[in-house]
Amino acid sequence: MKRKITALLLSFSLMTSLLFADEVVLPTGMMALTGSDVQVTSTDNMNRTKSEKPMVKTSSNKLFFTATTTAHGEEIWISDLSLAGTKMIKDINEGTLSANPKWLTVVGDLVYFVATTDAAGEELWVTDGTEAGTKMIKDIYPGVTGAAPFGLTAFGTNLLFFAMDEESEFLPVIDPTKAEKWLWVTDGTEAGTIRIGDTPAKETNIDGMEGQLVKSGNKVFFAGYDLVNNESLWITDGTKTGTKVIKNINPTSTTGTFATGSAAIDWLTNVNDKWVVFRAETVSEITGTTGIGSEIWVSDGTDAGTKWIGIDFAKGEANGVPLSTGFAITKAYGDTLFFRANDGVHGTEPCIFDLSKPVVDGVNPRQFFDINHWGKNPLLHSWPSQYTIYKGHLYMQANGGYFLPNSEAPTQERGTGYSLWRAPLTLDTCLYQAQIWNMEIFPGNNHDRCDWLTVVNDKLFFAALNMANNKELWVIESTETAPRLIVDLPANGLPCQLKSVETDLCFVSAGSKVLYKYNTQITGVKETGMNNELVKIYPNPTIDLVRVLTDKSIKQLDAYSLNGNLLKSEYSTSEISVAGFAKGIYILKISFNDGNIHYSKFSVN
Repeated sequence: MKRKITALLLSFSLMTSLLFADEVVLPTGMMALTGSDVQVTSTDNMNRTKSEKPMVKTSSNKLFFTATTTAHGEEIWISDLSLAGTKMIKDINEGTLSANPKWLTVVGDLVYFVATTDAAGEELWVTDGTEAGTKMIKDIYPGVTGAAPFGLTAFGTNLLFFAMDEESEFLPVIDPTKAEKWLWVTDGTEAGTIRIGDTPAKETNIDGMEGQLVKSGNKVFFAGYDLVNNESLWITDGTKTGTKVIKNINPTSTTGTFATGSAAIDWLTNVNDKWVVFRAETVSEITGTTGIGSEIWVSDGTDAGTKWIGIDFAKGEANGVPLSTGFAITKAYGDTLFFRANDGVHGTEPCIFDLSKPVVDGVNPRQFFDINHWGKNPLLHSWPSQYTIYKGHLYMQANGGYFLPNSEAPTQERGTGYSLWRAPLTLDTCLYQAQIWNMEIFPGNNHDRCDWLTVVNDKLFFAALNMANNKELWVIESTETAPRLIVDLPANGLPCQLKSVETDLCFVSAGSKVLYKYNTQITGVKETGMNNELVKIYPNPTIDLVRVLTDKSIKQLDAYSLNGNLLKSEYSTSEISVAGFAKGIYILKISFNDGNIHYSKFSVN
C-alpha cells in the first residue's frame, strides 16, 4: 500500500496530487488552534454592518472569537496563539444553550459584545479574557426582552452603540408601530452606561466597512433621524449635549411624518481622521439648479464643512431619473480615498479622490481605469472591490477584459471573471494577473473571488478560488513573484477573518470551522512522503545538478516551481539537471517504483 503523504505542497499542481491523502497535514509553520470538537463561528464577511461574528485582536495581541461546542453551545473564546491558550472564556448561557455572542468590538484590551441569557435576553457584555472579568454591563431593557444592541464602535476608552429601552420601544421617531434603538455610551460600568441620543440609526439597508457609527478624529458620525430633518448627518462627541444633527442634507419639503426629505446616506468613510466621505441624495435646493441623485458628499463635522463636493460625478440620466454615482467599496490611505463609482460614461469602475487637493471635475475625484470594456462597450461595469496597497501597487478584485499582446491571437479579448487585478500607484493603467505574471489563479474566464487581502511580515495574503468550490489561502511575496498557493484545506477551505498578529497570520477556515495560525517567517514546504533519513538530496543549494541519495529504486524525478508549474522531468535516474533555472526555491517530486512519493525543497543559486 502506498504510504500516506504527510504534508501539503504550496502549489496548486502539486496540491491536486495530495487530495487523495487520508488527511491534510499543514505546511511548515502552520498549525490548527482549535480541535475537531470546536466549531469556530466567525463569519466570512468583511462588512462591519453585516459581520455579526468577527474575530478581533486586542492591543495585547489576543484573539477573541465565537465558537460552538456540544457541551456549551456557542460562547466567546480567546486565543494567545497557543493550543493551551485557546479556550472558551465563560459559559455565559450555562449548559448546552448558546449565548450567541456577536458584534465583538475592541476597546484597548477589552472586548465588548452582545450576548443572550435566559434571564436578561440580548444585552451588552464586556470581557478582559478571563471568566471573572466577563460580565453583563447593564440590563438596559429590564427583564427577558433584551436591548439587542448593535453598531458597537470604539470611541477613545468608551464604547458607543445603539440599543432599545422602554422609551425607544414605545415612542419611536420613524414609525409609531416599530420599536427603535437609540444612541448609548458606556465606559464599561453600569453607572457609566447612559443613553445620549433620542434618535435611531439605520439598522438595515446600510453598507460600509466601518459600520453605522464612523469615528473621525474626536467625533463620531452617523445617519440619524428627527421629525424636522428626516434622515440626515449627525455627530456625537460621546455626550448628550454633543449629540446633534449637523445639517439638513435634503431640505425638500414633504408631507407625512417628516417635514423634509431623506438624505439616503450610505458608505460613511473616515479619511485620515479629518473628514468623512459618503453618498447622499443631492437635490435642487442644494445644487441651485436641478437634482442630480445620489452623489458624493464630505463633512468635517461642521455645518459649513458638510457639503456636496460640487460636481455631478455620475452625469446623465436613465428613464428621466438622474444616474446614481454608486459611490461604494471605500478604502482610505492617508488623504487619498479609493472607491468605485459610475461616471455615466464608463460604468462602475475604480476611482480615486485626494481630499488634500481641490475638487476639479474629471480630475479629482475621477475614475482611473476602465477595466470592463468588453466588446468595446465602455458602459459595462467592473464592480471593483478589496482595494489594498502593497509594495507600491493597488490590488483589487474586478471583472473585466484583457488582451495578451504576445499570445498567438493578440487581438483576442479574454474575460477575467471577478479576479485579482493590480494598478501601479501612478494609476496610468491596470493589469490582470495573466498580463503581469503569465498565470491565473483560476484559469479561464472564471471568478477567483480574491478577498481578505492582508499584509503580514511584508507579504500579501488573501483567499481565492483556484477551482470551483475550492477557496484557499494564497500569498504574494514581491511585485515580481506570482501568487502562490499556501495550503489546500479540507473540503472548501474558505479562509476568512485574516489577522496580522506580529509576524503570524491568523485566520478562520469557514469551511472546516477551524482557527489557524501561520508563522510567516517560516517559508517553504515540509519534506514529505518518506522517512527523511532514507532520502537525501544534494547539493542543496545547487547551481546545475540535484542528486538523490536513497536505497530505493527511482521511477521518476519532477522539478516544479512554487507556483506548481512542471519545469523538468527525468526517468529512471537519481539526478536531474537544473542548469538554467533562475535563482530561487523549487520542489523536487521523487516517485519510486514501489509507489511511494517523496517531496523535497531545493534552492538554486
